[in-house]
Amino acid sequence: MHACISLNIAVLKIWHYDMYFQEDYDAFCLAYMFTYRDFEMGTLGLAWTGDLKNAGGVCEKNGHYRGSLKSLNTGIVTLLNYGKHVPPAVSHVTLAHEIGHNFGSP
Repeated sequence: MHACISLNIAVLKIWHYDMYFQEDYDAFCLAYMFTYRDFEMGTLGLAWTGDLKNAGGVCEKNGHYRGSLKSLNTGIVTLLNYGKHVPPAVSHVTLAHEIGHNFGSP
């Protein structure tokens, strides 16, 4: 996961880790959630990063993270930024960017 500092980003991570990630998406290589929630600092998405040393990324099975099972093949994209609807082209680029993380891009 990318490092995020603000409290709102921390809330996004907790929500992503503890709610969405607890679902079992092992039957899929990737699962994405789209939301209409405005996050601070222009954050548009969040995804597990594929890595040979750590769990996470495309086709990764459920694994233990912070004491519980999580789906490590997931990401999230918001369609709201700074109080305005995100244009489709930006949403498309955001999704591609987050999927890049799932494939291992830092």
